[in-house]
Amino acid sequence: MIDLEQRHLVDPAARVLADEHRSLNLIYSGFSQTSLPLRTPKETVWRRSGANVTLLIESGMEEDGETPVGLPAGAKARMILIYLQTRAKQTNSRRVELGRSMAEWLQNMGIAAGGKTYAEVRRQARRISACKLTFFLTTESGGVQTQLRHNGGFVDDEILMTSSNPRQLVLWNEEVVLNEMFYRSLLQHPVPLLEAAVRVLASKPMALDIYCWLAWRLHILDEPLSLSWSALYGQFGGGMSLLRQFRPEFQRNLEHALAAYPEANVTVQPGGIVLAPSRSPIDTKSYKAAKIL
Repeated sequence: MIDLEQRHLVDPAARVLADEHRSLNLIYSGFSQTSLPLRTPKETVWRRSGANVTLLIESGMEEDGETPVGLPAGAKARMILIYLQTRAKQTNSRRVELGRSMAEWLQNMGIAAGGKTYAEVRRQARRISACKLTFFLTTESGGVQTQLRHNGGFVDDEILMTSSNPRQLVLWNEEVVLNEMFYRSLLQHPVPLLEAAVRVLASKPMALDIYCWLAWRLHILDEPLSLSWSALYGQFGGGMSLLRQFRPEFQRNLEHALAAYPEANVTVQPGGIVLAPSRSPIDTKSYKAAKIL
């Protein structure tokens, strides 16, 4: 008999394993090593580091030029970005169709097109449009470290959502253009994600961040890698003031991420976690079918 306390993990895992379509989403690898805020912070500048990547996001301004729009945060912001990046890579174009296409995808991912949900999607879309984005990439060769800086934004124009009926999520502007530098980085370093896994984690921003990180990291490991709670806190603990608050929250979300990625070989220990080489959640045939390669 299934332990009722584990039911919340068994059901999502079953949905991922039962998915026959094996459809893919994807993100730029920088988002697998860093993360957006889990919830809207009071600050207007967000900085988060992981591995050899640092993400810096600065809020855009309202039309008055003085009031910050706010930073993109939470589950809805992550899902909008996954959609934009997936469609751009699949079509090999910076121009991404919105309108009904995006609305249908969001609904397919379990994000209802109405009421408070619609208002939050609209809010996060506006923040994504307005913010300034910088990735700092550190590389090492011959003992010398080099830092590359990618400036820009997510998109080069605003994601408009205008509707006389606030319960409708279909009247976006027809398309949006991804920032050229961001788009080039995406083409060069995409990380495929199983869409069924993204769907079951769509309302859990930290679990989704952990899944994206594991999907990028585990299958390229040659040997086990130990990570301390302090290191994990530096990457995933934004918005939490204390490490002791972060640890149980991370462990709960790790359970959800592992339910969506059953091939993952991860062990929790008193001092942190151990990552071991694991099979990728995505097979090569799925890569090609989804035009990832």
